[in-house]
Amino acid sequence: EMALDSEIKNFGKNAHSVAAIRSNLAATLKGLGGEVNLREAKKQLEMALSSHLWNFGKDSSSIATIRSNLATVRQGLNGEANLLAAKEQLEMALELDIKIFGEDSPSVATRRSNLAMVLADLGGENNLKEANSHLKIALASHIRNFGTDSPSVAISRSNLAIVLRDLGGEANLLEAKGLLEMAL
Repeated sequence: EMALDSEIKNFGKNAHSVAAIRSNLAATLKGLGGEVNLREAKKQLEMALSSHLWNFGKDSSSIATIRSNLATVRQGLNGEANLLAAKEQLEMALELDIKIFGEDSPSVATRRSNLAMVLADLGGENNLKEANSHLKIALASHIRNFGTDSPSVAISRSNLAIVLRDLGGEANLLEAKGLLEMAL
């Protein structure tokens, strides 16, 4: 907080270094947990996003990262409105990462996974089906990029299994069981 105050005094509220400190402060606040800290982390990330947009425009890879971090914080806050806002931020981050890095990038797979988990938190059959689709694409990408024994692949398999379980039905449950066994 002292570094943030000093950086604002020396360089102004929209300086790139101020946005970086805001992002770091938000990560620390998120780590501390609790509603008050998460709300402050959200505020800091929103200001960092505004600064990055002002400094770099809407097509910078750092914008996707801040949007993703903001979505993670929003996902931790209570209420459907926060989940819907997290979904929107992740959709924008995913779109930007696809544009910058291409469909098969590991960062795109991670964004897909994060979006899928927000969709799963929102619930409902349509959201779960969309989550399932994103997770299958992410899993295939992680296997191509990291091989079948990667921790990223195990996490993707576990996340997909959770969504398949929530979708229900014998075929989905059997597929979830197989995925969890492979992840283990």
